[in-house]
Amino acid sequence: MNRTALVAAVTAAAMLLAACQPSDTEQTPGPTVSPILQTTSSTPSRSTPSVSSSPPPTADAALLAEATKALEVGFDLESSLGHSGGLPVGVPLPDEFKRVMMGRALDLELSLMRNTWEEKVKHKSGQAKQYGVRAVSLERDGSLIALNSCRDGRGVTFERAGEQFKGVLIQHTSYYKRDSDGRVKMFTWVSEEVDSCA
Repeated sequence: MNRTALVAAVTAAAMLLAACQPSDTEQTPGPTVSPILQTTSSTPSRSTPSVSSSPPPTADAALLAEATKALEVGFDLESSLGHSGGLPVGVPLPDEFKRVMMGRALDLELSLMRNTWEEKVKHKSGQAKQYGVRAVSLERDGSLIALNSCRDGRGVTFERAGEQFKGVLIQHTSYYKRDSDGRVKMFTWVSEEVDSCA
């Protein structure tokens, strides 16, 4: 795995980052790096989800609050699990993830945590930060709301095979639906490494 992929895997664990670029073609779950470190690492699948832009978001305050809470909790869970070294094959994501994520989002998180474990990425210092959370006028596969946030892992140091590296800055877009349990949950996300967040 190249250095960028390694950094991405590490940063994802440290920063609930996404490892897929937004595109018109659905990517299969299983990013190989963290969204904070890498922009694409999945292979296209046969399905083509609907991704469309709509007028400025007019999400009601309650929906926005529920989605924002799911995003924040998911970010904290990913950071914590990533800092502890990820997950070996055969070990499922902790149940806490299922309270704020479903579907492809869970698959992406599990893949990130497995990659972090397999690549033996170790968190050395620093904390990733998430800021600038806002509703955006995007729709994907029947989402109720989409949120955009900036995930900054530049102050996080990781180590793999004795080599230290820093995280990166990621523009993270997440999509939400209401699950059968009535909770608003993230069901997929895409991320892109950026020089600055707009």
